Amino acid sequence: MELSWDCVLKITQIFPNLEEFRAPHNKIERLTSIEGHFLNLKLLDIEGNKIEKWSEVCKLGSAPRLEQLNLENIGLSSIEFKGDELKVSAFSALKKLCIVNNLLNEWQSIGELNRLENLDSLKISKNPIIETEDKNTVHQIIVAKIANLKILNGVEIEPGERRGAEYDYIKKYGLEWLQAKGTNQEAEFLKSHNRYLELIQKYGEPEESELTTKPKVIKSSLIELDLIYEGVNVVKKLPPTMTVQKLMIITQKLFCLNERPHLTYISSEDSHIEIPLENELKEIGVYAMKNGDQIIVRK
Repeated sequence: MELSWDCVLKITQIFPNLEEFRAPHNKIERLTSIEGHFLNLKLLDIEGNKIEKWSEVCKLGSAPRLEQLNLENIGLSSIEFKGDELKVSAFSALKKLCIVNNLLNEWQSIGELNRLENLDSLKISKNPIIETEDKNTVHQIIVAKIANLKILNGVEIEPGERRGAEYDYIKKYGLEWLQAKGTNQEAEFLKSHNRYLELIQKYGEPEESELTTKPKVIKSSLIELDLIYEGVNVVKKLPPTMTVQKLMIITQKLFCLNERPHLTYISSEDSHIEIPLENELKEIGVYAMKNGDQIIVRK
């Protein structure tokens, strides 16, 4: 089809109670005001249209009931809202956003999504920014940058996983923060790391003594973990790509248990943070486990 934006508006005017509209791979490039339109629309799919600019997308922001927006493969290279308020009034009902297969190449764009009041589900694979870190680190950064996110690329974010991601985000950029703090670089740092102040208020500010620069770990490196069951400690080297399900099977055999055990992850750097490993399909690397961390095994 070769629908234009004018055609879309005419169709929604004819059908004012329309709740879903899908117009992928058409000739939509520039949007105009939607005033008087989209009053009942809950889902809009404009995948594959060469819209390119976030300023065009923002023209949809006044749709009062829009909950799902598919912007896959529209040539989007950046995301930025006007103003400096913590939350924007645009897209007030938006819960699910898909920006897969675009040209986003800076983390600041991802941080801007934290300004959406109700966004809790995001799909964001196949963007240049995703290739700048390994898969698990990318997952953690996105979780840390968007406070209300509950589902990322179709995978639910557990509360314990969020705590781990936010805590590791503080450490990852801790030295950079300490160097920028109190200087003319502080504002620029906080612009790039939108939730950093919020996170250090939540978990405490990092200390320079615990922030040592470490070489990048090769993706295939093994993690040396302490597997502990009723006082018995067995050290195992495991790949970060191992799933929680596989780890359960290993510990079940290792400690001769009749049933699948319950696992809890405890960081060696902060023993107060305990994260239940409940999602069997997740890789253990998502939790940013490091050498010396503990896995508590319970029946």
